[in-house]
Amino acid sequence: MQVLIWEKNPLQRQSLQHIFEQEHHQVTLCHNYHELRHALKKHQQTPLVVVVYAHTLSHLKQLYTLHRFAPYASLLVLCLQQDSQTHLSLLNAGADAFLAQPFSEDMLLAQSRALQRQSKRLLQARLESQRTVETYHDFTFDFGQYTLYDGTEKVELSKREFLLLHYLLKHPHRVHRREKLYAIVWPGKTSAQGRQIDNLIVSLRQKITPQRVQFLSHYGKGYEAQTLSQNHQKT
Repeated sequence: MQVLIWEKNPLQRQSLQHIFEQEHHQVTLCHNYHELRHALKKHQQTPLVVVVYAHTLSHLKQLYTLHRFAPYASLLVLCLQQDSQTHLSLLNAGADAFLAQPFSEDMLLAQSRALQRQSKRLLQARLESQRTVETYHDFTFDFGQYTLYDGTEKVELSKREFLLLHYLLKHPHRVHRREKLYAIVWPGKTSAQGRQIDNLIVSLRQKITPQRVQFLSHYGKGYEAQTLSQNHQKT
């Protein structure tokens, strides 16, 4: 998870950094609004969570502008006040969620993960609405109807199979972790459950001829797509 922390107090900044980094999240520290705005501009197409400590409400008008710099950022505001008027002010100022102290580390992490899933869904929906037709290794992916063509022949796939095959053929001859594939097929989710990816691979093996693509299992690592086609061009 990509996390930006905006906090002036060095002790609180260090505490938040430690909480996220011990869970192996990527953290960027921002000491002031200018640094935060600069960091957001560098992550315009990245689902991320911005954690802000609101000691007072005087600077919250700046929250309105943050989504303009990073439309897929989710704003989590931490506050000292428990009253409902403060919480209404935070939400009206542009916060996507808030946590009032005292709160646990588990609650902070859980709320952040929920916001990241939201950001990923927004980005995935935007990307899919922008994409039309892509071609990899002589397979044509029509995102308008989630339709696959092998040459001129239509191949019947479910939307999940379509997304999985698209990703594997876009990145062939590489081993992809099951968790990564799960997040591609189910945007916003990060942990594979049961045999969902395994079942999709089995289905793709039945629908895509092995002379065109082979789906290799790497025990304990993930899956790889190998193809004889050398066409890596995207149209």
